[in-house]
Amino acid sequence: MPIERREAALRAMRDHDISQRRACRLVGVDPKTVRRERPPDNPEIRKEMKAVAAKRRRFGYRRIGVMLERKGIIMNHKKLYRLYTEEKLGVRRRRGRERARGSRTPMADALRPGERWSLDFLSDTFGASRRFRILAVNDDCCRENLCLMADTGKRGPKPAHEVVRALPGREERRPPPPEGMTEAQANLWRAITETEPGNWFDSAARQSLLRLYCEHACFRADLQRLIDRTPVEKIVDEDSAKSFEAMLRARDREMKQLVSLATRMRLTNQSRYTPGAAGSAGKNNPTGPKPWEDDPSREYFS
Repeated sequence: MPIERREAALRAMRDHDISQRRACRLVGVDPKTVRRERPPDNPEIRKEMKAVAAKRRRFGYRRIGVMLERKGIIMNHKKLYRLYTEEKLGVRRRRGRERARGSRTPMADALRPGERWSLDFLSDTFGASRRFRILAVNDDCCRENLCLMADTGKRGPKPAHEVVRALPGREERRPPPPEGMTEAQANLWRAITETEPGNWFDSAARQSLLRLYCEHACFRADLQRLIDRTPVEKIVDEDSAKSFEAMLRARDREMKQLVSLATRMRLTNQSRYTPGAAGSAGKNNPTGPKPWEDDPSREYFS
């Protein structure tokens, strides 16, 4: 553009101490363009446009043009729009309210206490104008207030089990380890159930999957300890090499079984992500690790 070439020629003359003719020849601009001083671009009109936009915040460029015509300032719509955009007076569009699609079915009434809870947030300020919010939890059946949680921190998601733990007399019941499990398997059972919500393993199917998971995890840990204790110097013949290779294959099979069971029980972050949520997380952090790479459940595989 001529304006950019003019600025490049002036910059070359100023920084490199060369003549105007040589600078114009290098940049490829006419010397008349460099010599001509750019007149101010309608400062009076810009001032009037800003004054109208300050009073009428929701006016677009056409309505501002009508107000300027009443003051005797007349111009075509192209010049009006150019000045309007250069002054950044554009009005942000108001997005429409999102409406529910389809027909809504009425919610069934809660028939017994603890069947359904309702949550709501209340907000207020301290004397020093510091805001705080209160989460109120009510039982829909008996209309009883179960919990009031106050917090002055920033808004953000909190795990549901933190809210449930704050309820008086309603601690989460976690399934105990089944009979017949070893001490290591029972400890792993407790470690997994403590990190998940209380109703995560309520079904018998998930409990059976968790028992298989604990058995395979402990067996894999025993194999890994046996592999670590096997020195390389003892692998001297074909039989010892085959035995060591069989242990490695068994460890790999157990690891695949662990990953499969963890995915079926939705213990991994990757299994909990929906395609839409994973795509949004990847767009927000395109250069960082994947959402499921920083997985806290990896400690269960070791």
